[in-house]
Amino acid sequence: MTTRPSGQPAPPGGVIRRLLALPAYLYRAHLGFLFGHRFLILVHEGRRTHLRRETPLEVMAYNPANQEAIVAAGWGWKTGWLHNVEAGLAREVWIAGTRYRPVWRRLEVDEAVAVLERYERHSGLPAVVVRTVLGRLLGWPYDGTPAARRRAAEQLPLLAFRPAAEESSGPWQGVRRVRRTHAQAKASYNRLSRGYDLFEEPFERGVRRRAIAMLHPLAGERVLEVGFGTGHDLVSLARAVAPGGRVWGLDLSEGMRRVAERRVRGAGVADRVELATGDALAMPYPDGAVDLVVMSFTLELFDTPEVPLVLAECARVLRPGGRIGVTSLARRDRPALWTRLYERGHDLLPALIDCRPIPLETALAEAGLQITQVVQGTLWGLPVDAVVADRP
Repeated sequence: MTTRPSGQPAPPGGVIRRLLALPAYLYRAHLGFLFGHRFLILVHEGRRTHLRRETPLEVMAYNPANQEAIVAAGWGWKTGWLHNVEAGLAREVWIAGTRYRPVWRRLEVDEAVAVLERYERHSGLPAVVVRTVLGRLLGWPYDGTPAARRRAAEQLPLLAFRPAAEESSGPWQGVRRVRRTHAQAKASYNRLSRGYDLFEEPFERGVRRRAIAMLHPLAGERVLEVGFGTGHDLVSLARAVAPGGRVWGLDLSEGMRRVAERRVRGAGVADRVELATGDALAMPYPDGAVDLVVMSFTLELFDTPEVPLVLAECARVLRPGGRIGVTSLARRDRPALWTRLYERGHDLLPALIDCRPIPLETALAEAGLQITQVVQGTLWGLPVDAVVADRP
């Protein structure tokens, strides 16, 4: 049984905290390979603030067979990142120059005892140093005896991280990850909302219009647009389903919603358009509520494990036999040079270059949707797919 002692020291602050954060600065400078598998960076999201955190952690053991790295929650149950991980907010691990979406497990006491013993013998540090540091973390004199080691294993949670299964192979291999939180995305699009039409709309308009034409919206149909942005497609859809139809729109950004509401009122279609602010991972609509779902340049903004969850929500709100049309940047089996350069830009400037190419056909097929039409095109020289599918 794991204990939660009240006498364990609090996490450090000031100069010590800055020194402990040094590996994070080197990883951000793409020099993480210098550490090998000795340190990793855990990227996680704050439970209350929803802010992105990057925490350096010493690797106590590493298994190259499954790429599993074991770390200790050094400040026991006072460790902030531990609570974020337990809340499902571990976003990424950086180690030895690679990055992946992690799955994790907590070690049982017997396994943790064995890890501590190997760490003491093979850490490369003198035993007196290891025991002094462990004693400081534990809040009591640690002497390296079997009894002390078991007590330490009961007090210090040890966690193992390894790559999630979708990272290893298949069409998703090599697809870039989304490292910002939903709160950060929301703040970004709130800032961009007033000027969005100046630098995005002229380029995306033609692709989006072709995608809507593929869907053939009919008079009287109920339509949901996910990620409506500044509302251009809301107007087109509202006109297409008249008379008798209705259009719902869902977007993460209040700023985008305000711009879209003005556009809808100006176009004279506000009587059949209803907008909401929310997350596509939990749509505020009942099962089978709509005939048609439209999503343009939105799905690729979600992180890889979230893509099937968003599509599952789309399928839920669609009636049986309903249609979904999705347009996104597309990742081919052998990405061209320009695509690889764009993906590199996404790695370096994820807040600015937020979209990344995804295997769209694979995503819809894996979600159990029946693909009926695919049109391939380009945008800024990058591959774009428009895919229409039916809900069985």
